[in-house]
Amino acid sequence: MLWHGFGWKGPNDEEEFAWLHRSIARAFGDAKRPNPRFRWAVFGPWDEKHRTEVSGFHPDNIVSIGAVSHDVLREPWDRQELQPFYDLDILNRPTVLFAPTWHYGEVFAHWGSDETLMRRLVQHCASRGANLIFRLHDSFRYERDYVRAIRSLAAESPHVRLRFKNTHPDNLMDMQVADVLLTNYSSIANLFYATRRPTVHIYPVGSGDEAFMWRKFTAFGVTKTKVKDPRFVWKLDPEEHGGLMARSFDETLAALDTALDNPDCCQEAADDFLARYMHGADGRAGARALASLRELSATPLGSFPKPL
Repeated sequence: MLWHGFGWKGPNDEEEFAWLHRSIARAFGDAKRPNPRFRWAVFGPWDEKHRTEVSGFHPDNIVSIGAVSHDVLREPWDRQELQPFYDLDILNRPTVLFAPTWHYGEVFAHWGSDETLMRRLVQHCASRGANLIFRLHDSFRYERDYVRAIRSLAAESPHVRLRFKNTHPDNLMDMQVADVLLTNYSSIANLFYATRRPTVHIYPVGSGDEAFMWRKFTAFGVTKTKVKDPRFVWKLDPEEHGGLMARSFDETLAALDTALDNPDCCQEAADDFLARYMHGADGRAGARALASLRELSATPLGSFPKPL
């Protein structure tokens, strides 16, 4: 089983993973005990410790792989070959990839109006001669008026393109053409670090001690829960990152300028984060994944315990 990404967010006790443990048990058998028919892939030693001590998976069921996409992202693709897939000039203009998570709702709500501040972001990128790709999660996770406003903003801006995950699921090429990533701690950042290009992290809430509305997608649609302390949903503090961090909208624009003016500004921070948390993007994650799959597939079927 592959979790969607390493990320900063994650349930901070086993009870929060109870629904997943029940689903796994029904399909493959109990993941809390040694189980030869089930593997949970983690991104490195820190993630392994978290998944065993916090999420409740038995160590025998965990395999430490890393992120296979790091093997590709660490090697830049030829943009001449990628240009035919874009109706933006990715050869002569820098490209900013704006890829926020959806759990916090509006990206800039703790600083003002999203509609106003996103327009300022679009105008700032235009003043820098930069393309801007909005890469958002599935459109059905957002309120209709919000989607309508974003679509309108993108449509009136010739240097902006809008992609929702449910219509453009593959983000690999966008990461390859991006010169800067802007995000409020979506796990796409942990993948983008392998490019060693700058990432600007938008501090996702007003402060680390402030209550906010947390959004989750369930079988009944999007639910909103008031969380008194953001640390409940953070498995890793936002101060732990591999790039630049902004605590206000003005700081966000200033950090974007730094990233555009100095493309090498975050290489050391990205390398340090990857070394501590994600096998250092060493180019061998694919080999580790393949070895794990071969081991699992070689297990005699009769040795598998029955699902619950």
